[in-house]
Amino acid sequence: MRAYLKAGKHLRDDAKGLTLGNVKTQREIARDVGFRDHSGVRYVIRREFPDIADLMTERRPFPEQKSPKKSAFIRYVKAGQHLRDPDGKPDAANLKSQREMASDLSVDRMLISYYMREYFPDLAAIMTTKQWSRHKE
Repeated sequence: MRAYLKAGKHLRDDAKGLTLGNVKTQREIARDVGFRDHSGVRYVIRREFPDIADLMTERRPFPEQKSPKKSAFIRYVKAGQHLRDPDGKPDAANLKSQREMASDLSVDRMLISYYMREYFPDLAAIMTTKQWSRHKE
């Protein structure tokens, strides 16, 4: 699937480039690459292709739907509260764990995981390296 995406086969028309109407749906991509469902497509795109993920997020049926928990999380991240040192870089050593963020916001860790992948895929990618480095030690 990575080769499929890198080759631009997720686009309906190569000449139009990466635009909202020119990207195939996750279900179409899943069928093209032989996946049983679209969840694996969503995972890879969010983790490794943030530009495509951002565009696909815009296509959600209710992207502006108000959600108090989502709004609180977005404010939390934009204020730098997800960092141990707000003046530091958002790297693996400086990011709080999902458990810490969930505790700060009084929500479930899985909700933090979902919102992180959905709205901040670059930070989610860093979180995966943080988890990986912890297992290496």
